[in-house]
Amino acid sequence: MRKKILSLALTLALSLSLAMPAAAASVTEIPTEYSGRVPDENAMTMSCFSEGLARVVKGDGMFGFVDQAGKEVIPCQYLWASDFSEGMAVVQNSDYLYGYLDQTGREVVPCRYQGADGFSEGLARVMDRHGRYGFVDQTGKEVVPCQYQVADSFSGGLARVQNADQLYGCIDQTGREIVPCQYTSLGGFSEGLACVQNDRGLCGCIDQTGKEVIPCQYALLDAFSEGFARVADQDGRYGFVDRTGKVVTPCRYRDVRYFSEGLAAVMNDQGLWGYVDQTGKEVIPCQYQYVRSFSEGVAAVANADLLYGYIDKTGREVIPCQHSYAYDFSDGLARVANADFLNGFVDKTGRMVVPYQYKDVRGFSDGLAAVANADLLYGYLDKTGKEVIPCQYQAVEAFSGGVAAVENADHLWGVIDQTGKTVVSCRYKTVGPFREGAAFAVDGSGKTTILKVDDQPSAPGFTDVKDTDYFAASVQWAVEKGITTGTSKTTFSPNNTCTTADILTFLWRANGAPTPTGSSAAVPTGKYYTEAANWALE
Repeated sequence: MRKKILSLALTLALSLSLAMPAAAASVTEIPTEYSGRVPDENAMTMSCFSEGLARVVKGDGMFGFVDQAGKEVIPCQYLWASDFSEGMAVVQNSDYLYGYLDQTGREVVPCRYQGADGFSEGLARVMDRHGRYGFVDQTGKEVVPCQYQVADSFSGGLARVQNADQLYGCIDQTGREIVPCQYTSLGGFSEGLACVQNDRGLCGCIDQTGKEVIPCQYALLDAFSEGFARVADQDGRYGFVDRTGKVVTPCRYRDVRYFSEGLAAVMNDQGLWGYVDQTGKEVIPCQYQYVRSFSEGVAAVANADLLYGYIDKTGREVIPCQHSYAYDFSDGLARVANADFLNGFVDKTGRMVVPYQYKDVRGFSDGLAAVANADLLYGYLDKTGKEVIPCQYQAVEAFSGGVAAVENADHLWGVIDQTGKTVVSCRYKTVGPFREGAAFAVDGSGKTTILKVDDQPSAPGFTDVKDTDYFAASVQWAVEKGITTGTSKTTFSPNNTCTTADILTFLWRANGAPTPTGSSAAVPTGKYYTEAANWALE
């Protein structure tokens, strides 16, 4: 039965990627009166939309904000402005002082600071005229007085600070020193712990209460990953400790990497790499010239001839070492390169899904990846390796919300959709990245136009599936094929976890909902998945 289910699952996954047509898109161009440049500067000032607004610049170089309809909702009267974050934007007035606006343009925090950063977790770092740092809240109240030489933004309820003696500690959002300023170095928290260094140069770890859970005794201690951190002793030998400080891998290696999928790469005295598990056991002997971390159950390794292949977690070579370079697997495909620096893709059987032919390969976004051929012309591949948009552009951007900016042979930019159709002709000097369904384009004279992606029909009746969601077209396809009906008439619940019963039912429906020839005592009767489970057991 397992083989049948796996086969059916692969068939359904392939159907989702092949049978589903790419979504067409359209874009509305909204001219504005704003400039894409600051006078006497070459730097572009186009902003991405953030929280529904984007900063713009008029001919006199003053900043303000517009909405996606091009309406100036905050007048252009500031020397500088940041993007909105947590409902607030940093602005600089004509006296070169900084403050904060809300989305109505109200100056919530008056412009009185020498420096200011964006809000994080309800607080923002500000600097007074003496160069000291503190924090304000969104009412403008200075909840932490400006008294620190260094201060980081809040993360997880804590912020790192440095006092006048150049010692580090952490404060909470009331300004209370949770970790006293007593360390010469203090890293960020990872998995609830942070590395600290004392005045003797030795490293340990503290928790978020300031308790030193791992004494300062190591020459180096890195951030935690999968519950383990790499450490180095005074002789420069590396190993691993767990969150309690227990040594799981003694410091006996020349180098070690972070854990990934339960294994970590380690290097022996001969400069060869292998892997240890989370008990410290060397489960894959040190025999490789180079290795990468495990991803999707396999890792790229290089043999003595510096040729790359892939091994599984038992150390078995599942793809022979025959490539000049190999990258991590993602969604069942991995990028590989030959001696001529041409790239292709292999699947987990080692089959060349895409032959060596591309000079450049970028990451997938919205289901497509930008690639450049031998002539350095760009197009896009889908996740089956098919070149769905031919290589014909001088430069391209990643897809976002179903559209991407592209540059033609005349070095002018336009926009295409995922079918390759031109939705904005190539006539702009530049097109900014799309965010929140909109982007700015600048013409040869420096004038800006807002490019707004038109709303597309969402999956039928589902209020929780937006037209810009990467899975929207997949949902539409599955509904049309009768594979799923959602969790109610108006909700699909895309973030819910699918149970085994759900998956079997989807597979059964995808195969035409055949009537099972028998029934199993192990399958309850009268359930929505009864027929699907009995069919899968045949």
